[in-house]
Amino acid sequence: MDSGNGNTVERNYDIIVVGGGILGVTLSYWLSTVPGLKIALIEASDDVARHSSSRNTGVIHRPFYMNPEKKKLFAWASQKSYGMWKSFAMSFNLPWNPTGTLEIARREEDLGRLDNFSRWAVQNGMESSEFTVFNRSDMISKYPFLRGHGAILSRTDTSVDFGIFTRSIFKSIKNDDFTFIPDTSVEAESIDTNRSILMASNGKRKMRIGFHHLINAAGSDSLNIAHAMGLALDKAMLHFRGDYWKVANNKLREIENNIYTIPEHPEFPFLDPHFIVRHDNSRQIGPNAAPVFSPYAYEGISERLLDPFRTLFEKPVIPKLKLFLNHEFLSLAGSEWKSSLSKKKMGLRVKAFIPKFSIDMLLDRGIAGIRHSVVDAKGFLEDSIILNASNSTHILNYNSPGATGAPAYSAHIVHDMLDSGLLGERRDLDEQRGKIWKFEEVYP
Repeated sequence: MDSGNGNTVERNYDIIVVGGGILGVTLSYWLSTVPGLKIALIEASDDVARHSSSRNTGVIHRPFYMNPEKKKLFAWASQKSYGMWKSFAMSFNLPWNPTGTLEIARREEDLGRLDNFSRWAVQNGMESSEFTVFNRSDMISKYPFLRGHGAILSRTDTSVDFGIFTRSIFKSIKNDDFTFIPDTSVEAESIDTNRSILMASNGKRKMRIGFHHLINAAGSDSLNIAHAMGLALDKAMLHFRGDYWKVANNKLREIENNIYTIPEHPEFPFLDPHFIVRHDNSRQIGPNAAPVFSPYAYEGISERLLDPFRTLFEKPVIPKLKLFLNHEFLSLAGSEWKSSLSKKKMGLRVKAFIPKFSIDMLLDRGIAGIRHSVVDAKGFLEDSIILNASNSTHILNYNSPGATGAPAYSAHIVHDMLDSGLLGERRDLDEQRGKIWKFEEVYP
């Protein structure tokens, strides 16, 4: 129940989840299955899945390319989530297009990576029938329209619409103790960690919200919230926009798989654009990864004039300064920006592995998305980070393949909260009617 005077409303919850993307929604889903918890999901936009969860390549990835040591949790979550997503899509008649992904070794020195991929696929739980490694002659024989030294085909990679998935999960939350608070921004600087209180604003209305535990799944704002609560102070965040271009409907229909190439610079979040077969069988190329200076700069370099200065000089400065003094990083960033501004530049990058591709095959731009990458003094972080404090849990750097692994990843977080006693005594989570997934599918 709301209480308060004037423009300030007071609310209290057991758990508040900040961020209505695919991670925040799946977390809310699992939490809503725990009897007796009063839960709120706070989202700055007017609905869930307005940003990264809808603005992406839309592929459920299999974990063939994930190093099981460096990306252990992501690889586990991707493997566990695949069957969950499939049963979800079949149950609710949602788009499910098993396009498969062919990852090409464009350079001879990348062939060793293909060997790694086939080994990691098995270590991460994939069946041997799900993937095939091609040498150069076999690849050219089967895929004469491609250029490269070899490839790996992951047959069960599937194209979907994660925005539709997220909204469908959200609608499946059936719990009178669950509250959605849209159009509301958490004021990070106002969080009182000692008293477990924060301020949030919805236009002119203010809300003073008390909580027992806060889960920070705020994406682009996640690091600001962590900083405000005294965590991850050595880390900074940079934003990279991925642009897409639509391919004419009658072009390159013989390409039935998503076509990726092994990244030339894996230490940076720069991407060689892919050829993508969407869930509706439309074709696009993209994304690149052009640095921008605000989290929602879907056009241009920033939303506001002073954003570049805020981004560069917001503490901590050292991790960003090291990157912007790195000649290789700056050179790659410039190349990404050229492909963002020029359809020709983007198209030429795709023509390098699809020789018959031509610029006149491209129509207008597709939807752009932004990746929020966390850096420290050593460079870009490869994996996501889960930070736990006495009254909060923070998920940082939750990037690709985050949407792929969201059901199991969020279940992992809730499982740990249950085991640590943060949600009260351990209870059976499979009692609620209408559940789309069973907790036992993740934790038997």
